[in-house]
Amino acid sequence: RVDTLDQQPEVQADLWATLGDVYPDMGDHMRGVEIHRRALAQRRRLYSGDHDKIVESLLGLGNALRSMNMNREAESLLEEGLAMQIRLHGELTERTVEVQRALAWAISRQGRDAESERAYRRALELAQRVPQISRRVLAAAYFGVAWIVRLQDRYAESEPFFKESLALLDRE
Repeated sequence: RVDTLDQQPEVQADLWATLGDVYPDMGDHMRGVEIHRRALAQRRRLYSGDHDKIVESLLGLGNALRSMNMNREAESLLEEGLAMQIRLHGELTERTVEVQRALAWAISRQGRDAESERAYRRALELAQRVPQISRRVLAAAYFGVAWIVRLQDRYAESEPFFKESLALLDRE
């Protein structure tokens, strides 16, 4: 039981974060949100100010909330995580790209397609500049732009982004 790790709060928070990702995979999205909230609360108590573990929890909880269509709260947490990530490491990191993409998705799920497209394009712009970025993250950035453009019925414009995303994955 995770609760028995009270004397090891960092291990406890890490385990909660992991379980928060596992529960939705098993179909229990609400439990995933609850557990991610615990991890975030614990990490906020452990670390004052900006910290990588807090960014990780903000992204995890934001993603869990998105899976339950709680997109306004997800957007707020992801904005906080993105700002913290940039303060900690600057814009040119894979994690920054991942948080930017998650934020774009939360915005799109609220029907704000133009704003979401700007956010997805920003993620792609950053991804193209990150040194030694993984193909998976770069492909996901291309796919995000393709998806939001296609969602707005701009099929021809979306095609090159889809193709580049697939080509990157084929090279892996």
